[in-house]
Amino acid sequence: MRAKSQVTALLGKIYNRVLVVRKESETDPKKISELLDLLVQYKHFALFAQLFDNSPMTVKSGIFEGLLYDPPIFEGSLFPRLLGTYEANLQPHIVGLGDRGYGVVLNIGCAEGYYAAGLGRMFPDAVVHAYEIQAHLREACAVIAADNGLASRIRLGAEFVPGQSEVPVEKKVLLFCDIEGGEFTLLNLDSFPQLADLDMVVEVHPSGDRSLDGFMSRFHATHDIEIVDLSRRVVAAPPIIRGIGDFNQLLSICEFRGSETPWVILRSKTLGGGQRTIS
Repeated sequence: MRAKSQVTALLGKIYNRVLVVRKESETDPKKISELLDLLVQYKHFALFAQLFDNSPMTVKSGIFEGLLYDPPIFEGSLFPRLLGTYEANLQPHIVGLGDRGYGVVLNIGCAEGYYAAGLGRMFPDAVVHAYEIQAHLREACAVIAADNGLASRIRLGAEFVPGQSEVPVEKKVLLFCDIEGGEFTLLNLDSFPQLADLDMVVEVHPSGDRSLDGFMSRFHATHDIEIVDLSRRVVAAPPIIRGIGDFNQLLSICEFRGSETPWVILRSKTLGGGQRTIS
């Protein structure tokens, strides 16, 4: 199993670091906080190794339940993704788009393919155009697509550039975007006017003078906008983590986020059928 071997190696690295920091904490009390962080991470991945030791690497609950997710490389949140609790607040909003009849999903910032493959299964009539600038993550996305029988419907590209990245539009388009702040540059109606005709799900990364309100103000005239409520999180424990205790359940679903980054749902006011081309 690809991901399981990575977790085994990661546990070894964390353990070795624990030994170093534990020794340092004997003379430097400030190191105790780092030590606790390391122990929490170790426990998180140890729980994963225990619970998935004899379990197939499929998502256990949520909107992508049944997705085979065994990436050759992963960047954070492997455990919550496989549990199906990952970004739980966003999931009902994606379900709410289920009747929009998308023919194309444009996934910008697809990473190792969790959403590209998940949305590909969720919208079986859609072609997924998945863009990722990091080559090793594109390769991982290709593996996840093949594992789920989606290789013919997930088309991979590197950087999405309006005017250069031509995407044939069949009926309707959902743009799903997570590009770590790049959304403030890319998703601009002046340089990318076709956005007015697309539904969008965007993770917004405010910083400095780039605000959530400023981002949304671009689309008030063209889209109905909804912010995903991150203030409260209600997660139904999937069967695989029931009976392991409250603390272990909380640790299993932890995504180790440094700060919350809001998701925004933008429904185009003009979205309709017909053939169009984004170019």
